[in-house]
Amino acid sequence: MKQDVRNYGVVIGSISLVILVGFMVNCANPVAGGSSGGSNSTASPASGTPTPAPTGPGISWTAQTLSTSAYWSAVTYGNGLFVAVAITTAKAASSPDGITWTTRTMPSSASWSAVTYGNGLFVAVADGATAAASSSDGITWTAGTLPSASGWSSVTYGGGKFVAVSNATSGFLNSGSVIAATSLDGITWTSRTIPAASWSSVTYGNGEFVAVSTGYTQGGVTTGNNMAATSPDGITWTARTLSGYADWTVCYGNGLFVAVSDGSPGAATSPDGITWTPHTMPSSAWWSVVYGGGQFVAVAVFSNTDATSPDGITWKGYAMPSSAEWTSVTYGNGKFVAILTTTNNVAATSP
Repeated sequence: MKQDVRNYGVVIGSISLVILVGFMVNCANPVAGGSSGGSNSTASPASGTPTPAPTGPGISWTAQTLSTSAYWSAVTYGNGLFVAVAITTAKAASSPDGITWTTRTMPSSASWSAVTYGNGLFVAVADGATAAASSSDGITWTAGTLPSASGWSSVTYGGGKFVAVSNATSGFLNSGSVIAATSLDGITWTSRTIPAASWSSVTYGNGEFVAVSTGYTQGGVTTGNNMAATSPDGITWTARTLSGYADWTVCYGNGLFVAVSDGSPGAATSPDGITWTPHTMPSSAWWSVVYGGGQFVAVAVFSNTDATSPDGITWKGYAMPSSAEWTSVTYGNGKFVAILTTTNNVAATSP
């Protein structure tokens, strides 16, 4: 779920050096359909009196402090708890409200790239390693073993199983082949064959797993980043075509798969993961998207804005607490929680 989703391990950890090189994100300019970084207040033409800033989930954000500094890569929600994992460390963190966080210990120091919740379990996977982990409470974790040291980039739950996908680049690690894996408990995993692409994100909805891709270059040729794949069971996969070439991440909500990206067209929607329709978002490098409280919310790297949409089609931008590498957002207990991947302890909640 980047979570969910695209919650990207060493690719995230190397984000400033590799993935984001060349992104032209102008955070000082007004966001299309939103506001410039800073106050969301506007002046009334009639009276000159400032109009109150908009408020609500995904619209107004408050900076929060995580319990320790780390390259936080992914956050999810389940069983009344927000849980975050980080790369190149054994650190995790949990919070009942996204405000007060407690540091936890993972089974090993690894590039924990993604975390999800399902069937009473939190499950995390690591990039460039065979490390996986499972926890019933987000506090005590049990080590699991993935089929290979691939670039595990995303994990989700649906249809009675956990499904993880891998990417072809794996940051600086250049490890493993591009595969998927399934597990009933997050500990024992089985390798699955998936169409060749650099898979960056996977989600589940309406009886279907859907994975989306990011671009990778081999032999001077860039490939794979307009690809999606669908599977009814996480075992047998069919290649699909996305609406444009970009680095994609995906979620499911309100009967719709919604993917966002770091490039044009910005967003795409699909009722089934097969046929995709492109949509325009405010300009930014969108890195994670989630559905909750009746709306989709996306966060971006090298940006001080988020974007919200009631339908995945029409998007509006709002101000985040700071311009930063916001790499993961989730929803639970009536609020959105976002984390960033630079070495610090900053999170944000909305409302």
